[in-house]
Amino acid sequence: MSTKKNKTSPDSVLSLFHVSKDYQLGDETLRVLDDVSLEIKSGELVAIIGPSGSGKSTLMHIMGLLDRQSKGTVTLAGRDVSDLSEAEAARLRNHYVGFIFQQFNLLPRTSSVENVLLPTIYNGGDAKLLQQKAIKILSELGLDQRLGNYPNQLSGGQQQRVAIARALINDPAVIFADEPTGNLDSKSGHEVVEILKNLNKQGRTIVIVTHDPELAKMAHRIIHIFDGRIKSDKRKKL
Repeated sequence: MSTKKNKTSPDSVLSLFHVSKDYQLGDETLRVLDDVSLEIKSGELVAIIGPSGSGKSTLMHIMGLLDRQSKGTVTLAGRDVSDLSEAEAARLRNHYVGFIFQQFNLLPRTSSVENVLLPTIYNGGDAKLLQQKAIKILSELGLDQRLGNYPNQLSGGQQQRVAIARALINDPAVIFADEPTGNLDSKSGHEVVEILKNLNKQGRTIVIVTHDPELAKMAHRIIHIFDGRIKSDKRKKL
């Protein structure tokens, strides 16, 4: 592979070069991702879409440093992250990546503010300033009256807004939203979509992973993955 092919643009946040992912099932090798190359630029709003089993979740896990590719190269914020130790990957992930999950993944006996602060635990910093920042983000998301509430005291839409605040607390280079409206009613889902759009307008880089074509329509760029390969990669005319 030539160096030229691996060259990223100056505004690149995340790049994959010829990435494959294999799983060993007994004597057989299952290839879930097959020679995937793509680049996410700063400020993009990207949807990765595909049916169940297409490889989109595996792709997100590799891009978000939750899993490691079998072949190929991954760069994040200009750094080759292909061969990091688990501890190094965790540190880099905590600093550069934010996640919003379908299931919210909030700690049940923890308040909204405390849930938002979880990614800051290993970063150090002034605890009082971080708490003020968490309160500010939650308030901007309309949760100023829910700061001390536990998840079971919040609606699904409110829980997802706490999860969004948690994803923002470390000012990540990229935010991954995995089926962010999948567990919400239509009204709450629409509110989450509008929040993500507004965050992107503020300059946030957001990658949405979904099987829902309607959700994907909000993106400026849609990457369609099928059988572990990129089937299409189209940008909308803005």
